[in-house]
Amino acid sequence: MNRAREAELAALPSEVRELLVRRAERIKTPNAPPIDADDEVMWVASFRLGDQEYSIPLSALRATIPRRMVTSVPAAPRAVLGILQFSGEIITAFSLARLLEVEGHAPTPILLVVDLGRGHTVALDCEHVPLATTISLSAFRAAHLSAGATLGRVSGSLPGVLTVVNLQQLVQSQVRQASHVPR
Repeated sequence: MNRAREAELAALPSEVRELLVRRAERIKTPNAPPIDADDEVMWVASFRLGDQEYSIPLSALRATIPRRMVTSVPAAPRAVLGILQFSGEIITAFSLARLLEVEGHAPTPILLVVDLGRGHTVALDCEHVPLATTISLSAFRAAHLSAGATLGRVSGSLPGVLTVVNLQQLVQSQVRQASHVPR
């Protein structure tokens, strides 16, 4: 890299530099093939929260929208950011960082609108628009997410390990807690 480029990079905010470095590493590193060449893959939306990479099934992602669309709700549980209208229905916006108990997480400008199934849609805050990547379907199943766990760790096509979030379990646990909180 020439000196002018290095000076240009040094002048950028640290979070922008970190993002560019991660992107450069991803470009340099060839996609990791599934462990078994015959194994099927699952597409996920991958995003950073704090210092960790998380992912949700790409099929659950409906949209990314600006957080400014959220209306606060007085006396709501700590993890509830508020409510918003999406495709003609009122949905709840949650702080994913609070649901996962991630410390030091700043408010984010983006919300992910996700379908939890059975007509239940919610929004979750996110630092950046997620990237589409793949994980091994057998590795996903081995993470025991269907057995009621909230998080599971798997290797994806991006370098490093992804933490797969079981959104249904995570949101259901929040709803159960909120129903036991005296108002």
